[in-house]
Amino acid sequence: MYFKVALYVSLSFFAAGLLFRLVQLFTQRVGISAQEPKVSAVSRIGLSLKAIVTAFFSPRLFKLLGSVFLDGLLQLRVLRDRRDITVWLMHILIFVGFVGLLLFHALGAFVSTAIDPDYQSTLNPFLFLRNLFGLLAVAGLFLAILRRAVLKRRTIKTTAADVFVLVLLLTIMLTGFLLEGLKIHSYAAFARMANDYGSGAQAEETRALEAYWVEHYGLAATHVKPPFDEKLIASGAEQHAASCATCHSKPKYAFVSYGIASITRPFSAQADRAGAYDIVWYIHVTACFLGLALIGFTKMFHMFATAFSAAVASATQRKQPSVNVANAATRAVIELRGCSHGGTCHEDCPVRVQRQERIETQPRYGAVWDEIGRKPGKELGNREAIG
Repeated sequence: MYFKVALYVSLSFFAAGLLFRLVQLFTQRVGISAQEPKVSAVSRIGLSLKAIVTAFFSPRLFKLLGSVFLDGLLQLRVLRDRRDITVWLMHILIFVGFVGLLLFHALGAFVSTAIDPDYQSTLNPFLFLRNLFGLLAVAGLFLAILRRAVLKRRTIKTTAADVFVLVLLLTIMLTGFLLEGLKIHSYAAFARMANDYGSGAQAEETRALEAYWVEHYGLAATHVKPPFDEKLIASGAEQHAASCATCHSKPKYAFVSYGIASITRPFSAQADRAGAYDIVWYIHVTACFLGLALIGFTKMFHMFATAFSAAVASATQRKQPSVNVANAATRAVIELRGCSHGGTCHEDCPVRVQRQERIETQPRYGAVWDEIGRKPGKELGNREAIG
């Protein structure tokens, strides 16, 4: 019940956020475009869509697709503009990680099933892919934190909204790993599975299956204690092959979550009693849906805006001045928001270049010495030399 309600609420906010952003993109005018004759929002929307649709039926199609793929998805424009590979690496790690999780985890019932009709989230390679994409996203997020806190601390402006987004995304990733790790060794999860899919099993057969899972699947020993008799393991293997093998690969393929499970396994009984799995599940799901709801209201929106800006730019013909003026106005709003929300400057930004030139023409500490020269000696704390 909670999942469905949270999903529909977050989708409503997501749609409202996209609408809010689209209204801004097609109504605001900034920079040079503000001095041009005003073009209505309806005209700007129509001309942008017309340029993109027309490009699909023209030789510019390959340019359009290449621009969207290279600049919008692979973020190569970031690499060209910034000339800083760490910025591109941060973007691409986060992008690939979250898109991979969206396709093969959140939408696994649709995407993964299309690839493998026997899809189960607990089968390999989906266990491995989920952990791989999660690790890529976490690496990108930590690189973002490193840049803001250490490498570019003096040049990147970090706001409370930036901190919130980073914390939210890290919460999604880390609780996801923890959730899977808790489930690996949880006897409560094992008991639910055995009850749902092995309801006809006798107590001794369930005991044998538990022993087999303790031995091979990382389950915390609860009603059985190692070392196990070979006959018990063999009996458990038969039960596993009959009821579990088609749905469960060995959890070691979930290499990150399995490592977490190895650390938390000694506390498995206490975690089950405290309902730790359910608590982490609610935190994880709430964080995921909160992130979805806030996409249109935070800097996360630029993942859509970048691709759209690249598409409009590559689709517009230079021989159509009126179309260029309208689409340039839209792109100016997109790029200004990317600049201000990104918190750092492009190397070729004219404002940045002029500011750097002005700084370089002034003597070092010139302003400081001028200020000191205007102050009387008493205010500077000087004193007469003692001879």
